[in-house]
Amino acid sequence: MADLRVLCAVLPEDLSSEIFELWDEYTKGRSPEAILAKGFDKIETILQHVKGTNAPDFDFEFNLEYGWERTERHPLLKALRALSDNITKSQMTSQADKTMT
Repeated sequence: MADLRVLCAVLPEDLSSEIFELWDEYTKGRSPEAILAKGFDKIETILQHVKGTNAPDFDFEFNLEYGWERTERHPLLKALRALSDNITKSQMTSQADKTMT
């Protein structure tokens, strides 16, 4: 929040206030748009872990627990979460296979 205050310091008060209100709405998930935005943010992190480069010992179990409270609030998010969990489980199997060979 401190960084947001610094960024908004140069804005007129009405714009600064609007940005703070939107940020509060987003972080608390007070609107359908905020619920989706926050849920998509969590799913994007999970996908970065399964499609990006991780440390060899990356614990994919993290993905299966990460952001549940945000991805359970809308049917679309639940569906995307199920897909990303399946990808995570596939990565876990692949990682286990590499460790065994």
